[in-house]
Amino acid sequence: MTVMVIGSTSVIGRHVMNLLAEKNIHARGMTRMVDQAKQLNPEHRYSVADLENPNSVRSAFLDIKKLFLLTP
Repeated sequence: MTVMVIGSTSVIGRHVMNLLAEKNIHARGMTRMVDQAKQLNPEHRYSVADLENPNSVRSAFLDIKKLFLLTP
């Protein structure tokens, strides 16, 4: 099972990614800025996508079974 974390570079998203890794749950962060994301934790996996670009989102969600999305 792989969990997609939208907003994985945010304060909360970073914690979610770390907690999932600690529990040996595969996670992939969705980000528009993969270089920034990899600086936060180069061991995490990321997909480059933009919610305003449906094609990028579609490809980012391949093999994803669950989603973490925190909205304002």
